[in-house]
Amino acid sequence: MFDRVAEQIAGRIFAGNDFDDEKKEVVIYGLSQLLTGIFNLITILVIGIAYGMPIQAVIFTITYILLRIYAGGYHADTPVRCYVFSVVMIMLVLSGIKWLKLSKQLYLMSSVVCGLFVFFLSPVDNVNKRLDDKEYMIYGRMARVIVTLELILILVFYQLNARDICIAIEYAIITMCMMLVLGKVKNREEHEKV
Repeated sequence: MFDRVAEQIAGRIFAGNDFDDEKKEVVIYGLSQLLTGIFNLITILVIGIAYGMPIQAVIFTITYILLRIYAGGYHADTPVRCYVFSVVMIMLVLSGIKWLKLSKQLYLMSSVVCGLFVFFLSPVDNVNKRLDDKEYMIYGRMARVIVTLELILILVFYQLNARDICIAIEYAIITMCMMLVLGKVKNREEHEKV
């Protein structure tokens, strides 16, 4: 998304220096990822503030990304589609938190059921990042540890009467479950094309 800006910055960094193209490409990629991350963070904060829920937006994002890194799941085909999908997702999540008033028991039950899906389905790779056997084992183990810790955090925060934090974490687990199922479906469709 920020490739041109990253190229300009790298051009200034490497101006007058004798670096090979491979090192320059690595720097361009790193800068592009950094700029994309900053832009996404600003977007999440703006949406969170617009909804009057910046803390829930940040809690959801942190717990979701921690799971997402290891669990995998659906990936959009382009960075722009990924960004749009992510914006819509965070808006739907915050809308759900704000206006969908479910009982504590229903949220807990949904989180546990979705947590079990995450526990047993993870990791789900994609065509851009296929996992080998060792990566499946490591990523799967990490996803299971993280989802278990997040479920424990939900229980702890419910005991501390921090319902908003609990619900944000619960939405992260529920959303991750949906992304895994979508990823499985997309993988099946990709496999059938071949």
